[in-house]
Amino acid sequence: MWYLLAVLQFFEVKEIHKPEGQWCQHCQLGKGCGIYAQRPHECRVFDCNWLIGLMPEHWYPKRSHMVVKLDHDVNSVSSTMFVIVDDRYPNIWKTEPYYQNLRHMSRQGLNRTSFVGYFFTVVRLNSRPKNGWLILPDQEVEWRLGEPMEIRQSGNHFRVVK
Repeated sequence: MWYLLAVLQFFEVKEIHKPEGQWCQHCQLGKGCGIYAQRPHECRVFDCNWLIGLMPEHWYPKRSHMVVKLDHDVNSVSSTMFVIVDDRYPNIWKTEPYYQNLRHMSRQGLNRTSFVGYFFTVVRLNSRPKNGWLILPDQEVEWRLGEPMEIRQSGNHFRVVK
């Protein structure tokens, strides 16, 4: 149930004026969506990457305590692979097999070798939607969403310039 509630809290839903990082006014704890039959289009079409078959079985949100969602920015040439972590397990993303998977996703996104093209991989705690870690193939860098940065590559090494 956490992963569904994380979605209800984390993502912005413009149609019902629900800001990012706040609980949906229609969320009924222990029950789910209070307007499920009439829920907004954004909620109807939301699928985490595990649910649509893009992640291995160990990424099942109830087991991994993480929700993975690719966010396409229509105003940019890149996308962001968001990994939202349950606050009760703040370091689970640093454990195996997840950490290796994240580094692999990062390498695919930065090298444009994934089926979705160019993307960044960002890990965030559910309670901190504006702060997180930018995952690079060889390191992670604390990052505030919207903070200007540049990723530079030298061979197989990546570094962030803020």
